[in-house]
Amino acid sequence: MPTLDWIGKQAVVNHHKDVPYRLLHCDSKLSVGDPDSGNLLVQGDNLEAMKAHGLLTGIFQCSKCSNYIFIQHWGFGESSSVKIYPNMTIHIDGNIPQSAARFLKQAIETLGSPDASIMTSASALDMMLQEHDLKTGTLHVRIDQAAEQHKITEDMANWGHHVRLEANDSRHPETEKTAPTQEDAEQSLEFVLALAEILFVLPARVTRGLAQTQTQE
Repeated sequence: MPTLDWIGKQAVVNHHKDVPYRLLHCDSKLSVGDPDSGNLLVQGDNLEAMKAHGLLTGIFQCSKCSNYIFIQHWGFGESSSVKIYPNMTIHIDGNIPQSAARFLKQAIETLGSPDASIMTSASALDMMLQEHDLKTGTLHVRIDQAAEQHKITEDMANWGHHVRLEANDSRHPETEKTAPTQEDAEQSLEFVLALAEILFVLPARVTRGLAQTQTQE
């Protein structure tokens, strides 16, 4: 059967084999582009990881969060671009104290490992309450105190206790208990992100709005 050949063909065909093998990593701090666009633009080490696989389009599993992503690559050299679907970026507002933000970041990055994500979500919950001067007793006590002081609603306290108990199960596993799923981890994360919005983000927004109003007067 006739074949198409040219000088240097093998160098082109085997070029991807010369690129060092790399892993894809999710890191929102190093991401570029519009985080609300529904996709991510990949550059740097992750772009080199794509080249190492020798594929222009494909499905990959992130080595950090274990989520499966679809990657589309086009162009060459510095003008090449890569998009990832879906966009898994979750923004951590700058008004959230660092003591809690670091656990939120870990909870997001470990969603593919539900036990780890749930435990760090509970740690984020604990740090948020301590930032509101609720530092005595156990997390159980602090959640109840937050509800008694009207920092959170009774329903939020119940949800917080659910996250606390889920984390306890992950810390002290038993053979007869069912392992948590990624959906369980996502629900725990959803709660602590909502709590952060109520305890820190919205109050900061109100403070800024009042300051602007007073300036205008």
